[in-house]
Amino acid sequence: ERLESSSLFPYLVVNIGSGVSVLRVDGPGRYERVSGSSLGGGTYWGLCRLLTRCRTYQEALDLAEVGDSTMVDMLVADIYGGGYGRLNLSADTLASSFGKLVMKESPREGLRDEDLARALLMMITNNIGQIAYMNAMLHGTNKIFFVGNFLRHNDISCKRLAYAIDFWSKGRLEALFLRHEGYFGALGAFLISSLGESCDERLAWKAQPPPAEEPEAPAVPSWRGAINRHSLRRPHSAGPRSPATLPREGVGDGGEAEEHGAGGKAQLRSMSSADMNRPLLRLMRRLGSRASDDSSLPSLQVDGAASTDTRRALTPQPGMTATGGMGA
Repeated sequence: ERLESSSLFPYLVVNIGSGVSVLRVDGPGRYERVSGSSLGGGTYWGLCRLLTRCRTYQEALDLAEVGDSTMVDMLVADIYGGGYGRLNLSADTLASSFGKLVMKESPREGLRDEDLARALLMMITNNIGQIAYMNAMLHGTNKIFFVGNFLRHNDISCKRLAYAIDFWSKGRLEALFLRHEGYFGALGAFLISSLGESCDERLAWKAQPPPAEEPEAPAVPSWRGAINRHSLRRPHSAGPRSPATLPREGVGDGGEAEEHGAGGKAQLRSMSSADMNRPLLRLMRRLGSRASDDSSLPSLQVDGAASTDTRRALTPQPGMTATGGMGA
């Protein structure tokens, strides 16, 4: 999905790496870090290593996929024996993350690694979503871009963030995700190191006029036309997927939310390992494929050919501590 520049700004970027950084972007080259949190992906992975037998981050996410957080988390029903109608809290609303273990004499007894991994993931994700929502309300933005390696292959957190933002804002705010979110920081570092201090000016959003309509080429009624059509077809890649029905887990701190379906407006994506390096390689080719008269740019080596192009305009696609790192 392409966003028009006239309706894009301002927006928030929530970068989730080891910690969390929240930036408000007002336009090309105009941005400010407005908040952050020390509870991010590093927190999740560290606690998973402490409480489970996971050996890799991906293994922790795989366990969370089949876990049941209600074996660990305290729900409204665990406190009141059912829903609490006066506050519009359903029985299955989350009241306290890991709160159910307080009522057990042997907290670890009967628990699976899968349940712990799931409960940890929901706790960290709910906190990030609430931080993002409160900052969006404070700074007057209606779009929130979630990026960072924490979200790579992490559909659980993407669905949770999309639902939470939509629920708390009553549909006024929108959670958005990049197709290659894990490379967001690395791509920015590459552009700054390549283009220098003038990076923002060179890559500023420039509205492009719509392309002129070209007359349709006559059909080629022969086998040669079929070959040409097949040779121009790009390899198939998995497109955006709509979020599946969400698991019945609460969304917030103190039990504010109740789930009844697949809320949220995010478009999730799946990608193969072969897709991971394509955005950076494609950008390098674009920067190095067209001739330029600007000799102030560094020479880029792309596919064996050096070039100095920069005329290519690129489209840019709450715990409140200031210690959260940016994270790639």
